[in-house]
Amino acid sequence: MSDDEKWVPASDNFIAADVIRWTEPVWSDKKRGRGKNAKHVMLAKQHIIGQIEEIDGDYVSIKVISAEIIVEGEKKTYRPLLPREIGSIVRKKPATLAKNSIERRLWSDESARNSVIDQEG
Repeated sequence: MSDDEKWVPASDNFIAADVIRWTEPVWSDKKRGRGKNAKHVMLAKQHIIGQIEEIDGDYVSIKVISAEIIVEGEKKTYRPLLPREIGSIVRKKPATLAKNSIERRLWSDESARNSVIDQEG
């Protein structure tokens, strides 16, 4: 996917077949620290691009098109950080996606997208 494609901010106003991108944190498997103060540590961030497969009740199923790990600052782990597998399905609530500044790729013909929305609505 090239960066010259047009992306627009989207909250939860997406439909099946939309291509979206968002950034989510990658957390440690084990808690760091002692006792009740132990916490999971954010190791990196992950940029994900996916296509919405279906919207089922409270959840959205997204097929991963690309995923990339971005390590910020010093490396906090010795194990390799693996991005989400391409082709895997991610299920998330729209509100969770909205927290991570989601963007939607514009369709080549936005009027076709609007007609799909009108048919569903």
